[in-house]
Amino acid sequence: MFVVVDLLGPFRRPEERTPLEYVGDGPTANVVPDNDLTPADPEEKPSAAKADTTEKTFKYWKKRLTLFSMFDKGVLLDEESFYSVCPEVLPSYMAKKCGNIKVAVDPFCGAESNVIQLAKMFDKVIAIDIDPEKILLAKHNLIIYEVFDKIQFIVGDFFTMANQIKGDVIVNSPPWGGLDYNETPVIGPLQLSLDKILAIGKTVAPKVLLHLPKNIDKFGCLKMCNGIGAEVRKVENVFMDRYLNSMLLYV
Repeated sequence: MFVVVDLLGPFRRPEERTPLEYVGDGPTANVVPDNDLTPADPEEKPSAAKADTTEKTFKYWKKRLTLFSMFDKGVLLDEESFYSVCPEVLPSYMAKKCGNIKVAVDPFCGAESNVIQLAKMFDKVIAIDIDPEKILLAKHNLIIYEVFDKIQFIVGDFFTMANQIKGDVIVNSPPWGGLDYNETPVIGPLQLSLDKILAIGKTVAPKVLLHLPKNIDKFGCLKMCNGIGAEVRKVENVFMDRYLNSMLLYV
């Protein structure tokens, strides 16, 4: 079961409040080098893609059909991607929450399913990652989901090339720090560079939707947003299988 709770609900006017929302039961193109919009060969294959898993990623492999419903059609992930991608039901929910827009931007796309779900909803998705191997994995997976033609992939550093990108919304799960993130009682927003992401993100798109770890300092996020002039519109807790999983921050 996938459930979302609006944490700012009690502070909203009655007509703005979002009730406890049961979203459902849940079981990513062109690759371009920095500053070059030349489409890559769609037949190019990831050079080091792994179909196997290790002991630490096996539990994620067992949930592979929740990560990608078409996993058994040939989806490829490397070890890091197994524990970095979001269960498919979550990016689908996030895409629907973006409203009526045309262009979405994911500045740290990896091989995630975020881009796939955004491409299903919008005319164009600009997906950026500094790791070319992740881009190749994502391109391969996009072909399986038949949304290849809607994606503009860029290999590069979002922070140094943001002035070249424009969109209607940024949707992103910034890197949380690997498998050990959950061992930290509270993660501060600056540890995930959220201040930098939002400050630069404001120049790219008027709206930002961030998927954050469950142990993020929520009040620290609100204070940080206020300090850089970013208005927080909504904060939601995400529950999966009755357990708190993560948080969504709408800015």
